[in-house]
Amino acid sequence: MDENGRKIPCPIEGFDATGEDGEPLYYVTIPDRWVVRHSVRRDNAIESANGELGSSDGLTFAVSMALAEDWSLPGLGGNPDNWNLQEMDLEIVRWVNSVVWTDFQACGRVKKK
Repeated sequence: MDENGRKIPCPIEGFDATGEDGEPLYYVTIPDRWVVRHSVRRDNAIESANGELGSSDGLTFAVSMALAEDWSLPGLGGNPDNWNLQEMDLEIVRWVNSVVWTDFQACGRVKKK
């Protein structure tokens, strides 16, 4: 764990390289604990999408990126308003969704005693 959350390196071949410092070049960082502000981010991302990303991979990716604390992913530098999410590599999209969205959803599961 990192003091700013959990940094998850991209495991996809071709995007799994590390820098000279041993840190991954491509990654997402998710918080150690999900809090209400993350639910607000989720809601805002869904509202901002205006149905332009469909209702599955693209929308989940937009929400996952809104939930992530930090990231370094190919094609996602600079202002998010300039990102072309419809042209993102689907394998990366699905990986991000699997680590961010799945973890966020898991916090809502209450274990029975």
